[in-house]
This record gives sequence, C-alpha cells and structure tokens, in this order.
Amino acid sequence: MRTLFGKIFLSFWLMVLLTCAITILVIRLSKPQTNELPPHLSKSVVRAELAYHQNGEKGLIRWGMHVNRKFAPHKVFVLSKDKDLLNQELPMSVLELANNISAEQKTIGQRFGKNVYFGYYMTDSQGNGYKLIFDRPPAGKEKFKLLFQNIWIVILLVAGFTGTFCYLLARSFARPIKAIQEATKALADGDLDIQVADQFKGRKDEIGALANDFDRMTQQLKHAYNHQSRLIHDMSHELRAPISRMQVALALLEQEETLSSTQGKAMFDRVQAEINQFDQIIKQTLALPLFEQQKHPTLDAVQDISTTLESLIDDLQFEAQSDLAIHLTTEPETGPFLIQTKDNWLDTILRNLISNALQYRQANTEIRIQLTTAGDVHKVCVFNEGNGVEEDHLNDIFEPFYRADKARTPGSTNIGLGLSLVKSLTHMLGGRVMAENLYSQDGHKTGFNVTVELPISA
Repeated sequence: MRTLFGKIFLSFWLMVLLTCAITILVIRLSKPQTNELPPHLSKSVVRAELAYHQNGEKGLIRWGMHVNRKFAPHKVFVLSKDKDLLNQELPMSVLELANNISAEQKTIGQRFGKNVYFGYYMTDSQGNGYKLIFDRPPAGKEKFKLLFQNIWIVILLVAGFTGTFCYLLARSFARPIKAIQEATKALADGDLDIQVADQFKGRKDEIGALANDFDRMTQQLKHAYNHQSRLIHDMSHELRAPISRMQVALALLEQEETLSSTQGKAMFDRVQAEINQFDQIIKQTLALPLFEQQKHPTLDAVQDISTTLESLIDDLQFEAQSDLAIHLTTEPETGPFLIQTKDNWLDTILRNLISNALQYRQANTEIRIQLTTAGDVHKVCVFNEGNGVEEDHLNDIFEPFYRADKARTPGSTNIGLGLSLVKSLTHMLGGRVMAENLYSQDGHKTGFNVTVELPISA
C-alpha cells in the first residue's frame, strides 16, 4: 500500500500480530509451576489403573493404544523396565523424564521443546512399577493460567515493541512534514528557489505527492514573480518614453511665440499622440491580467473567422485612408469558418495579429493572410516579408512588452502587448498560437509568420 492510510492500516495489523506472537512466545517459554498432574491427565491415570487391575498388562496396553488413537499425534508411553509396552520408539525427552520418576517422585511435569511432558509412576500389589509418560500440550485452561501468571512480562514486552514501532512510524511521518514545514518558512521568507522533492524520491505516498506539488507551486510562484518584475520594468520603460517626449513638446509649446502657428499645431498633435499612447498602454496592461484570470470562460457566441477578417481589413484601410497591401485567401473558398468565442475576443485576436504585421512590414511589401481548415481546427496564418525574428526569441514575442525593435524607436505605435493578448485569448478559446521564420532555398530569411489555431465550432 502506497498511501498513508494503507501504511497506518498495515502498521496496526503488524502490531496486532506482534502482540499475539509475544503472547504465544511467553506461554511456550513458561514452565509448569507444579509437578501435579492436570485434571484431565489425572482422570486418564485412574482409567489406566482400573484397566491394569482388571486385565493386567494386557489391559494397560489396550488402554494405551486407545489413548494414542484418540489423542493422536500426542502419545502416551507405557514403560516397564525402560521398555515401552506399546513398542514405540522412545525419544530422548521421554527417557530423560522417565529417569526422574520413582516411587518417591510419583508425578512430574517438564517442558521439552514445544510440549510439556507429564509422568506418573504406577505400582501394583506385587511391587511391579510402570511409568506412564504423557506427551501432552497444556490444556486450554492451563494456557490461560500460564498467560495470567506471566501477564506483566507480556504487557512489558508488548508495550516495549509497540512503543518502539510507533516511534519509528511517527518519525517516518514527522521528518518529511518537518522538512516541508521548513521549506514553507523559507518560501515565506522569499526563497523562491527552495525545492524538496529530491528529499522524497523514493516515496510514492501522499507525502511524496505533496513534495512534488510544493515544488510545482514554488516554480509557478517564481515564474509569476519574475513575470511581474519584468512587466513592471518594461511598463515603466514604456511609460517613461512618451512622458519624456511630452515634456519636450510642452517645453517647445511654452516658447510658442518664437514658433510659427504650424509648429505649435505640430507640437500639440504630438502631445495628443503621446496621450493616446498612454491610453493604449493602460488599457492593454489592465486587460491582460483580466484575461489570464479566466481559467474556464463560458463561450457563448459563434463567429465566422472569414467574415470577421474581411470586416477588420475594411476598417483598417478606412482608418489608414489608403489601400493597405493586405491579401486574404481562404481554403475552402466559401467556408464557413465558425468558432465558439466570447464578447469581442476573436476581433481582438485578429486585429492584433494584423496590426503587429503592419507595424513590422517592410516598405512596399504586402501582408498575406491565409485561412484554412485542418482536422478539427481553423488556422489563421499571417505572413510578413522581412528579416523575421531571431530564433531564440520566437517564444519571447508573446511576452508582455517584448518588441523586436529593441531601441523602441520614438513614434512607434507598438507597445509590445498585442501578441501577448493574442496568446492569452487564443488559449482561453481552446486554441494555440505559434511563430516561425520563413527561409528561402539558400537559407536566407525571407519573412515571418504567426499562426493561430482555433477549434471548429460544433
């Protein structure tokens, strides 16, 4: 049994068996306290004397054979001049006991091995002597008598062995609990690298499972702490940049009398753009943890991906007041491409995918969007020509505030939260998102694509 309950249950029965074993051992090691025959053997001796007086040795032999048949495998030996009248082989224990019986010592009891042997010296009127040796275990009442005569020995032995066993059992439980308790204190003191599972590699019970769960908890706490620290650091960097630019713009506005009205209007527009940037940073930063907290959201809407994409492309081209180079292909051409979603989550995913591609596209290149169905998922692939992303950073682009533009070029409208929102929302819709670089046949990077897979709606 690998559970704690199983171990305790097994330990209980081991203690019961140990108690029984000690009791039996004490009874067997206890020697008779008297040489008097037990009552049931006294009655048997009376029958032997009666059989002898009626039929002599023949009657004694018949009595002995009857007793041996009735009480086999235990025996009675009838000795006359050190020979058994029943023609049985005489064990050394019987011969030794027979030597101690005489007319002066008519009854005797002695333990040999497992059994207690009793002897009786019988004589007739002519002075002939017969030794009756009984190979008999103590009767039931005698066993209890021996037990009560040695009850304190039994209690002390059982208490000693049980106490030692319980101490070892309690110690086997207390030591790992103490180790986990110390690790918990260390975790509370800020040590996020503490691990305890290595101390319980051989345990397959609840304590071993608890140690593994504790290690997973510390790893998740460390990841959350590092994620929070990086988020705060990156967010502060993002906020400082527009603040600095607004301070410069405001300083120039204070000198507006030295500037033309056109320059003043340009500074005002710049401050307005930076304020909008602030608004985007705050909105997306606040939205991210709200999405991540929803572990099992209720998907209560059904949308067509192709219809949503076409509408978004039209909106983006209207906002840009130009014909953006965005090319959409679907396979099959007619669809439908239905998925289960919630609120405007699908719109947010697709808008951020396209906006990210537009932000990093090279001049005079187009954005290609491919919508396909494979198995039980719909795939949305957004292709972007260019230099791509370093292979080591393909997973980093989905982290908050990560930007391939490490210099954070002033005027950039990308704040590094778009793909992070895409990842969070995609996971909550039961899908997955991935990124990869595209290469030509000669090994040169030709572009970059982000793929979102979403389950097909039933």
